[in-house]
Amino acid sequence: MPEKAAKPKIAVQYILDPAKMKTMPGISEHFSAVKKTLRVMGWELTEYGPDSDPDVISANALACAGQHAACWASLFTGTSARQTAVIGRFGGPVGVWYFPGTEWWSMASAGLRHRLPAR
Repeated sequence: MPEKAAKPKIAVQYILDPAKMKTMPGISEHFSAVKKTLRVMGWELTEYGPDSDPDVISANALACAGQHAACWASLFTGTSARQTAVIGRFGGPVGVWYFPGTEWWSMASAGLRHRLPAR
């Protein structure tokens, strides 16, 4: 009988200023929905954040290197390219999830969106 495959071990960094959780209407509920969605994907998760300090995010990415199959960044409103870029210090597969077309899309994702060729 074949062995059951292990769940992939994924690090998730929620990039969000914790103060905004209290001041922006609806962001706390959206954050909770994102966490719930990631938790049902069948991965073994190590979750970090919410945080918006690039040094903390960088340290989290480095701490996961060699121990996780991938590092996933979930970007919320008000994040910068610097906060997103330090996820690359993980050194392995990196995913980025943002929310275009909603009030929760980040400045970093706005930059990505505006670089796409016009149709």
